[in-house]
Amino acid sequence: MVLEASRPRALRQIGIVAEDLLAERPGLTWVSLTGHGRSDPCGQWIAFGDDAGIAAGLSAILHQCTGRWMICGDAVADPMTGLHCALAGWASWLAGGGQLVDISLAAVVRHCVTATAPQGIHYSDRQRAWEHRLSGRPTRPGTAESACGYALREGLSSPP
Repeated sequence: MVLEASRPRALRQIGIVAEDLLAERPGLTWVSLTGHGRSDPCGQWIAFGDDAGIAAGLSAILHQCTGRWMICGDAVADPMTGLHCALAGWASWLAGGGQLVDISLAAVVRHCVTATAPQGIHYSDRQRAWEHRLSGRPTRPGTAESACGYALREGLSSPP
């Protein structure tokens, strides 16, 4: 299984062509993570979580809810897309492989936004409902565990 996050052109420039490798190895699963998909022209675009989130509509939803334009894409797009890549790769492997799985940050966020969109109410109404539900609840600060050991460095048999 190959999991990579490069523009297809960048890999081709160094002689790595996913389609050719899949033809040579029938059971191979190739998961390609891009900003906006492998197809041109989007396949050449660079993206990070924040601009992919904007492209998928996250900032528009935040504007609907708050009246302010905000960016929150990295914290949303990156982990969701990583989970989608892992699940898609695993599903392909379980099915016998032989697939090029094309996953983009923007498409995953767009899917998640539309899959969880409120039915029949506006996003701002949904936000007010959550604020009402959470108001008055005490918050508990996080706690951290104290260190319980040391990680050993290569070649050492005891902690530094």
